[in-house]
Amino acid sequence: MLARFCRHFPALAPLIRFHELSTPLTQQRYLRSPGGAMYGLEMTAARLTAPALRVRTPVHGLLLAGQDVTGPGVAGALMGGLMAAAVIEPALLKRFAN
Repeated sequence: MLARFCRHFPALAPLIRFHELSTPLTQQRYLRSPGGAMYGLEMTAARLTAPALRVRTPVHGLLLAGQDVTGPGVAGALMGGLMAAAVIEPALLKRFAN
């Protein structure tokens, strides 16, 4: 990957001072994460379509608002929180539409 980067961006190549490689096996070894996942649940189509991972739950008043509701990472956590807030206050989404 580094060689390809240097080939496509030759002017930036001399500016690289450090690089390293991490794989799912690296994550599994150092983070003790199952299957090499960095955080959260495994990213599969089954997980993203799981009925259990929705904002609304069968328990009245209990909402899910984390990354596992929509997708991985910080952006997923933001969207999960926004979706839960919008369930509580539907007018909230209109504020973001403008």
